Amino acid sequence: MRQRGGLKGQMASGGRAYSIGRDPAVCRRTNPIARAIILAALALLVLAAPARARYVEYAFVSRVVDGDTIHVDLRGMSTTVRLIGVDTPELHDRRDATSPPQPFAREAAAYTRHELNGKRVRLEYERHERYDVYGRTLAYVFLEDGTFFNRELVRSGYARAYTRFPFHYRKQFRADEAEARRAGRGLWAHPSAPLHGVAP
Repeated sequence: MRQRGGLKGQMASGGRAYSIGRDPAVCRRTNPIARAIILAALALLVLAAPARARYVEYAFVSRVVDGDTIHVDLRGMSTTVRLIGVDTPELHDRRDATSPPQPFAREAAAYTRHELNGKRVRLEYERHERYDVYGRTLAYVFLEDGTFFNRELVRSGYARAYTRFPFHYRKQFRADEAEARRAGRGLWAHPSAPLHGVAP
């Protein structure tokens, strides 16, 4: 293929001329420091990609529904947020409004209310799934001091790891639940707590 414009960048070396961009020898003569800087920059871009892939927003928590569901003021609208990867005992059964709260449901709801109500939080979303079947926004919730609240629920025994569907922290949450079980924290100190498989 002919080079457009007819201009060639050349560099003399030992009486030979090299056409820049055409002779492979030019690549071998590239400044090693510049090459190292370029490679380091590319590596940083690759490492940073997963963090950028999760979309981030900030909101204020206006109300706590139960241990794993909250209402937030987001972009001037009230939005229901379901925390990703966790399943706390249910305060209310969608299929039976007369049913009593599940064991440890009140404790889990009180913990979430104490930690989140009225506070500014950071919401992070998975790339592949933004809403659940009920139309609730699925999110990871972080406090302003950096506390990862979804994970704290599992670590402290207020929630089970809900691993029916894939998510970024699934392996970590499983390990956190196993540790909470071994330590007998929270709901794991209550053998009567039901092990339901669907998290509404």
